[in-house]
Amino acid sequence: MKKEIIFLLVFVMLSIGLNLSSYQKGQDWGGDFALYLNQARGLVTGDVEKVFVDTKYSIDNSDYKNFSPNLYPWGYPLLITPIYYFSGNNLEVYKVFNILFFYGIAFLLWFSFRSRMPKMDLVLWIGLWLSSLHLVEFSHEVLSNLPFVFFLILGFKYLFNLSKDDFQFSVKNGVLMGFVLFIPFLFRTEGILLICTYIAYLAYSILFEKRVFKKELLYPIISFFIIILISNFLFLGGSSKHFDHFEMTSYETVKLNFLQIADSPFQYLEVPINKYLKILILVVFVLGVYVRFKPDLLILIFAIGFLTLFLFWPHFTYRYIIPWFLIFYYFFFHGLRSLNKNMKFPIFLTLGLVLVLSSFIFSYHNLYSEDNKSTLVSPTDAESQEMFDFVINNTEEDDVIVFFKPRIMNFYTGRKSVFTLNRNPEAVNFYVIENNVRYKSRKYKPLNDLDELNNPIVVFRNENFIVVELN
Repeated sequence: MKKEIIFLLVFVMLSIGLNLSSYQKGQDWGGDFALYLNQARGLVTGDVEKVFVDTKYSIDNSDYKNFSPNLYPWGYPLLITPIYYFSGNNLEVYKVFNILFFYGIAFLLWFSFRSRMPKMDLVLWIGLWLSSLHLVEFSHEVLSNLPFVFFLILGFKYLFNLSKDDFQFSVKNGVLMGFVLFIPFLFRTEGILLICTYIAYLAYSILFEKRVFKKELLYPIISFFIIILISNFLFLGGSSKHFDHFEMTSYETVKLNFLQIADSPFQYLEVPINKYLKILILVVFVLGVYVRFKPDLLILIFAIGFLTLFLFWPHFTYRYIIPWFLIFYYFFFHGLRSLNKNMKFPIFLTLGLVLVLSSFIFSYHNLYSEDNKSTLVSPTDAESQEMFDFVINNTEEDDVIVFFKPRIMNFYTGRKSVFTLNRNPEAVNFYVIENNVRYKSRKYKPLNDLDELNNPIVVFRNENFIVVELN
């Protein structure tokens, strides 16, 4: 046990060094963070209705309609509301909060899976999570994904009680489990899969394992849906109609999603892995699924539902499937352990240690490589804040601003904003031209040109932005 703790502490220290070295102030121009913070501010000020109305206006009047729901699920805004109350728009505080969740996930894995895999295997699994530069840098984003993963793992910790013969499904325990299974759904809509996993596993165990049905088994389900009704009463809804998005799904979408899902466990690592090594790792993963099929049927049911959902989801991005990274390597390390069975020297587990250490080495190498040396241009930069301040002080509250990130404009200025390629849109008062903004580590191609506007009146200009008043 002492050896495992030493390895775990070494991995944590290496990861903290990686985190400190990769940290940059600010936030990229993805607009999700702005809506989360806007909702938290709405809870503090009691003006959630304005957030809903302004976001809906942006969606309805922009060229692209699927960039945002009217409101996000309320879990993350609720979580950061106290931070907003005390720290306002200071993004660095929120980022530190998310970094704590990143390491909280590692420690929750330790306490939740100690009885499900050998300690050294568990340490290597956690080490792989801690070693990913991709995930470390993602912890610097003000987004709901890491808190979602944290509460998802907590939900599984409670679900594992299903396999315990001595677990008593009292009213108290049933209500508590229903609440814990509800929390991930409060953060992200795909969290609904956790209660679906409970129901599916319950049905399987009753039909095929001759489990005796007791009404107490329904307590988590009943409490889950009662909590949903209560939350719908307390909080303004506004999530987009998710089934409508599947109308955009095509054969090409599914094909591309399949390839990205298959490759995602390797994309999170910085280790250069050729196709033959990928095939070998996949074989070990399948072996792990085989040997752990019955003990970990709960995890597999969730994984099937989770991957099926994102296989057909038309707006795929890697951060949506972070849970799949953990699930994949959980079974991978079980597969390594089965290969190492009855061997005196743990040769296959040594390969697991090599993979973790290689991930750390390449993460540090790539962090300090020339290709990765760039400065984040952020909405919190002086030029951006100067432009936002100008908009606040020189426009009317009902003015509409064209901007390439409407939710960010709305959050920082309180003005309605739309995204459009129309050079002379109706019902718009000001056009903001971004001429030097880097988005996602690239120079963001300007969406509009000053010369294309009719009789533009330049009312503000700095290094990164031009504000044009439209007649």
